[in-house]
Amino acid sequence: MKEILQFEHTVDGLYGHYLDSLAGFRHLNEKGKKDKLNLGHLLCGEDANVDEVTKAGAQCMYSYTDGTPGDPDFIEIHTCSYDAYIARNAELGMNQWFAGTIFVVNVFAFWQEFHRARITSLLGKQDNELEAPIMGDLRWYRQSILHRNGKAVAGVKKCEILKWYAEDEVIFLDQDKIAHIMHHLKILIRDLKRQHKQRTSNVSLNADARQDQ
Repeated sequence: MKEILQFEHTVDGLYGHYLDSLAGFRHLNEKGKKDKLNLGHLLCGEDANVDEVTKAGAQCMYSYTDGTPGDPDFIEIHTCSYDAYIARNAELGMNQWFAGTIFVVNVFAFWQEFHRARITSLLGKQDNELEAPIMGDLRWYRQSILHRNGKAVAGVKKCEILKWYAEDEVIFLDQDKIAHIMHHLKILIRDLKRQHKQRTSNVSLNADARQDQ
């Protein structure tokens, strides 16, 4: 059973990371708006009108740096305008797009490269005997994300559960879609636990039957 619990732990961890990321994006979006406004007032004065403040704030840059400006080892790691910073942290912004795609890519990668073989062996099945429709669907989404930069591949028409996109449509997995995926991952985990319980029961019955002979 530990093999299934490990998979569940991975899924729960990735979903928790996704939800925490979204909460962080909302906080940064609001903070960015306030900081832009404060900088605009600082540059223009408290008596400036809204247009002046907005224009001045839009010219300000947001930076991540390593070291202190002026030091020989100072490095400007990442810089963007405040408007870009606010936009990427907005609802349905680029950061939310990345969070959804990263969740899908990582869930499938952990399943394919680590958990699947162990769970298949636990259940006494051959690799092609383990049915997991949600993982099959995520395979097509992963291919769309990594090989076509988020445009749906032709294989999405084979999806059994995630029937949201047609070929060439841009995939955006918002919070509702990720929650739907998570729901079906939990259904898969519940079914794997049921299969393991049934197999354990059958093994026990067969052992008892042999002892009675």
